[in-house]
Amino acid sequence: MDMLFPIFENNEVKALLESWDLAFLHQTCINNYIDIPALKNMQVHHVEKLLLLYPLGVTIKFETSLKSWQKTLSDNDIISLPRICESSTSALPLSIPQSKTSFCLETVFEENNQCAYVIDYYGLHNCLNDSCRSIIVTAIINHIIKAKIPMSISLANVIGDTVVAKFPTELKVIVFNSIN
Repeated sequence: MDMLFPIFENNEVKALLESWDLAFLHQTCINNYIDIPALKNMQVHHVEKLLLLYPLGVTIKFETSLKSWQKTLSDNDIISLPRICESSTSALPLSIPQSKTSFCLETVFEENNQCAYVIDYYGLHNCLNDSCRSIIVTAIINHIIKAKIPMSISLANVIGDTVVAKFPTELKVIVFNSIN
């Protein structure tokens, strides 16, 4: 069974971002499924992950505006949100297979020191080179082997969608080998 995330226009979030002079972050919020309930519950560590590839000034302005806005809310406005991935607010694919196996790209990146290079490179160049791609693939494979995660087509799709969501300029290539 798949858990489906709605694709939404997010006009309330857009209006809020415009009031903060941060309208250019609207697409980032859409890509990361950030809606008003998510913003109501967002904390500093979420902001850091959401705006990882943005300059520090943008992060500071967003965080300051968010905190001020959250202070205007009543306690009834704050709701409890389930955690899909304990250590990540990275963009999630539209369909996440529910299984006993979970995958979190942020965990993979935390386990591999070279992945910081990849994030820095992407932040500077807005693309990945073959070396960066190789580091990501190697880190993912090492994580899967180390964690003894059974590989499946479903998991491969989740990983591909997660990587593309994290690095939007990358393309997910699906290769099917057929045996005659």
